[in-house]
Amino acid sequence: MYRYVLILALLLLIAGCQSTRPGDPMPEPTTAPTASSQPLAGSSATLVVNGMACPMCKSNINDQLLKIPGVNKVKVNLGTGEVAVNFKPDVHPTRQQLAAAVEQSGFTLREIRQP
Repeated sequence: MYRYVLILALLLLIAGCQSTRPGDPMPEPTTAPTASSQPLAGSSATLVVNGMACPMCKSNINDQLLKIPGVNKVKVNLGTGEVAVNFKPDVHPTRQQLAAAVEQSGFTLREIRQP
């Protein structure tokens, strides 16, 4: 019995996190993120991210985004793939910084939305 549990755990580790099931079509981005060096206006943004599926994914992207100067708070929704990012009042991140943090986390940024 122990051997089967160990094999199952290894298979899950090798497979890694996937937010889509095999055979599911990948959604097309509605708005491609643009790399800009200008600070974002407003006090928040919503990032649409592909590839997040587990608490470790959530923690990883949260940690990377909080390293960016100007990011005050991050809230990850694994169900929708959306990451709400709130900015500090005096410093705002750029699209380029947000995109780089998502990429460093190992995920794909599909869109950056702002109210």
